[in-house]
Amino acid sequence: MNKLKPKKLEKGDTIAIIALSGVVKSKDCIERAKKRFEDDGYNVVLSKNIFSKNRYLAGSDEEKVEELHKFFADDNIKAILCARGGYGLSRIIDKIDFSPLINTNRLVVGFSDITAIHNALSNLGVKSLHAPMAKHIAAESDSIAVWELRKCLEGKPLHYTFKNIELNRKGIKPETIKSEPVNEETGWVTTEEGDDNIYSLKDLDKALK
Repeated sequence: MNKLKPKKLEKGDTIAIIALSGVVKSKDCIERAKKRFEDDGYNVVLSKNIFSKNRYLAGSDEEKVEELHKFFADDNIKAILCARGGYGLSRIIDKIDFSPLINTNRLVVGFSDITAIHNALSNLGVKSLHAPMAKHIAAESDSIAVWELRKCLEGKPLHYTFKNIELNRKGIKPETIKSEPVNEETGWVTTEEGDDNIYSLKDLDKALK
C-alpha cells in the first residue's frame, strides 16, 4: 500500500497540542513546548482538555474524542502533537473517526500510548510520526531527538549513524517500520505470516509471560 505522506510545515502554520492519554501534571512543560514552536515561527493551539484530570487520565474519554475530532476537522491545523503518553488511547481508539486525515496530508506526532493511532493511520495508508511529544520537547529541548523532530517537521532530510555490531546486516529495506507496544493486557503485538514489516517493540512496564 502506498502511504500518504504529510506535507512539511511552513512558518506560520498551526500546530495543535492535545492530551489523549495520561494526565498532564505540569502546566509549565506544555507552555515551554508551546513557546519552543512559537519561537520556531509556528502558531500553537491547545486542546480544551490539555490540563483536565479524571483520576490518572487527561479528562474523560468523551472530551478527548471531541477535541481530536475538532482538530481533524480544522483545515488550519497542519500537525497534531500529543502532550504525553502513558495510558488511555486503548479506551477510545474505536471511537475515533480518522477519515478526515486520509486526504489532508496532516501529521500526527507522538509515541508510547500514541502507537495505537499510528497503527490505525498506517492501516488507512496515512503516514504519521513516531517522535517526542510536548512533555519531552520541554524537558529535553536540546536533545538529538527533539532537534531531529524539528527538522522532520520542516521536511529536512534526517541522517542516522549507528555503531556497527556483528549482527548487523547491510541492505535496503523499503517496507514499513511499525512501532508496537508490548502489553499483556491489550495484546497489540500481532503479526501475520509473510509480514515484511520491520517492528520496533516497546514495553509498557508490564512483565511479559
